[in-house]
Amino acid sequence: MRAHASGIERLLVRSLPLALALGLLGAALSGLAPTSRGPVARADNPSIRIVSPASASGPVQTGIEIVGAGWTAGDMVQVFYNKFADNQPCGDPNNAQALADAHPLPGVSIQIPNPDTWKVDFQWPSDTGIGQFYICAFDKNTPTQVTPSNQPFNVLSTSLPSLSVDNSFPHVGEQITVNGQGFLPGNQTVDLLLAQPGQQTGTKLTTARVGNDGSFSQKITLPQSQSGQLDVVAVSRSSVGGAIPPLIASQAITVDPTPLTPTPGPTSTPTPDPTASTPTGSTTGTSPTTSSKSGLLLTALVLLLALVILAIFGVLIWYVLGTRPPAGAGSAVPPPSAPRSRGMGPPRRGQSGGWRSEPGRQSDDEWESLQGPWEEDEQGGWSDLPTQWSNEANPWPQDQRGQSGPADYGNSGAQRPAPPRGPTRDDWQGRARPGQDDW
Repeated sequence: MRAHASGIERLLVRSLPLALALGLLGAALSGLAPTSRGPVARADNPSIRIVSPASASGPVQTGIEIVGAGWTAGDMVQVFYNKFADNQPCGDPNNAQALADAHPLPGVSIQIPNPDTWKVDFQWPSDTGIGQFYICAFDKNTPTQVTPSNQPFNVLSTSLPSLSVDNSFPHVGEQITVNGQGFLPGNQTVDLLLAQPGQQTGTKLTTARVGNDGSFSQKITLPQSQSGQLDVVAVSRSSVGGAIPPLIASQAITVDPTPLTPTPGPTSTPTPDPTASTPTGSTTGTSPTTSSKSGLLLTALVLLLALVILAIFGVLIWYVLGTRPPAGAGSAVPPPSAPRSRGMGPPRRGQSGGWRSEPGRQSDDEWESLQGPWEEDEQGGWSDLPTQWSNEANPWPQDQRGQSGPADYGNSGAQRPAPPRGPTRDDWQGRARPGQDDW
């Protein structure tokens, strides 16, 4: 029983690494399965989210993108802005239509969800003042059910973004300094361009970083190929692709087509300007996309899966080798134990006085052959020392069937020759003892 229990314990111990490997495999496979993105907003739970800028803050005329979700498809949605009032983000809901007419979003009309979402891009109005404002919307079929945005937009300044230069009449190839104010604060990126008058796209010159006060100062070098009436344009980058640029400002300059002739002077070792910033990459530079990240994740999971499979094969090989018996153990089979022999007992007499033959019993003749010669010594004792006995006929009378031995002993077959006999007790001088004849 103990050996059987030990075998079970060894099986459990050897199966533990295999179960662990299978668990890891199940974990790796479960990592490849698509994850849920959460419940989709239903028509009875509409929402509004500010997508750009990510900080949900900036000066007036900041470009903003909002997305509505969970609205009823085909309905007419009115969108407006409002300051927190009457303990409500969007003010009194019973007066929602009047508030929408008083605080419309520039260029935003009635939105129709398709199928249950809508998106709006606009620039924050210039006359709102500073402070926090919610973007609100309602279905015109139920104007008293007003939905506010997930967070307010914080207007930091009422000053419009602006640019200034230290030289409005430079030469081609000349370096000038551009100063900006009223942009998104907090190390935001601004691209500086040289464009035709009234245009917001052109030749990119460099990139500037905006400080915590929304201002920057950056040196630019004018190209040799452009001259005449031009605009230096500053465009702050959008936080979300597809949204309109949050802030744009421009400054007109007149570029002389003749290169600037340097004035001869004493030569000196130029000192690096600590205020000059190093130009960064183009605005069109690509960043890692979601698909590339997903590809790296999938590659890592595939490698993990391969390692788990190798671990499983290793555990299986170890398990099989561990459960095989040692070499030569199979041939060492113990020999069968010899059957126990039973001692011979005296013959049994039947109820009729005859002798019964039982299996394994010796015949009388065999018993006679085992008897040793006995004789009496001079002192009257008995001894088993060999004595010369005269040959004598078989003292056992034959029965009617011609067989020797006691009557009804059960012998069958041909008559057997009588074995050699020693002298009987009657041969002794007047001394008789119980012997074989009295059986």
